[in-house]
Amino acid sequence: MSKGKADSLVTRNMVPGESVYGEKRMEVVQESGEKIEYRIWNPFRSKLGATLVGGVANMPIKPGCKVLYLGAANGTTVSHVSDIVGPEGVVYAVEFSHRSGRDLTNMAKKRPNIVPIVEDARQPLKYRMLVDMVDVIFADVAQPDQSRIVALNAHYFLKPSGWFIISIKANCVDSTAKPEAVFAAEVDKLRKEKCKPKEQLTLEPYHRDHAVVIGQYRVSKKKEESTRSIGSGSFIVSGTEAENAGQLMRSNEVLGRSKRLFVGALAAIQGIQLFIFLSGIYFRKSLLKRGIDGLYVSTDGTDELLVTKNTGTKGEGTAYYSFEAFEVYSLP
Repeated sequence: MSKGKADSLVTRNMVPGESVYGEKRMEVVQESGEKIEYRIWNPFRSKLGATLVGGVANMPIKPGCKVLYLGAANGTTVSHVSDIVGPEGVVYAVEFSHRSGRDLTNMAKKRPNIVPIVEDARQPLKYRMLVDMVDVIFADVAQPDQSRIVALNAHYFLKPSGWFIISIKANCVDSTAKPEAVFAAEVDKLRKEKCKPKEQLTLEPYHRDHAVVIGQYRVSKKKEESTRSIGSGSFIVSGTEAENAGQLMRSNEVLGRSKRLFVGALAAIQGIQLFIFLSGIYFRKSLLKRGIDGLYVSTDGTDELLVTKNTGTKGEGTAYYSFEAFEVYSLP
């Protein structure tokens, strides 16, 4: 911030002597005599600038960061992000409009840390070969499916625990609903895509019916506390998410082990039944070879088998055979 007659948001100009969109520039002379040029950042022309002026608690875009910028337009805000990340960082600027993309490309010729990409942000596969894994995704696409666009690009390019910043324009999502309801619905959509919102900020008076949501993607569950900011207030959610997740995993393991034991026991029982069935068939065939066509278990308490045997005559004879005589054919 530059303080004087009027406070101003400024970024150190990466290309001294050059303006991008006609913005004012100012020089500051250091004690060593070195002159440093800054560019004034107008929050009325930039959602990200309005976010900083509005007092966001945490701004993840820092020097050396890799940033994927969705909805770069002609490069107004992209140029300031280029100033922030510096020569060691990089800004992948995606813009669908060819007219705006031409201005973006011309601006990038003087700023080597900007990679202009004229493509549809809904189709990240088309520019996957140009974009590395990034630390931050910033989105200002003003589309009804903007949350899905952010999540889709996060799945492809955002590092685990990386940050996302999305500017939500309520009228573009649902012009019939209240802005607060639209913002809440978009936050829920982000949560379902493993994007965990950390802070929400309205952009009044710089941009009407706009809000910015800042959060992290695929947050590690080892943290015991997480802070969430809803609107202008913040609250702390206590509890150990990692412990809850661990208990759930252990319960699933026990359940899976029980299922495996049950399936194994059922298979063993079926195997025994099949063995008995096949043994019975073999036993019956063996008896038939000896001329025995019937087999009945004695019910008189004796250790004998009552069988019917073909005698070769018209009638059938009855004979008793002790267990000892048929020991080799005894049932299993």
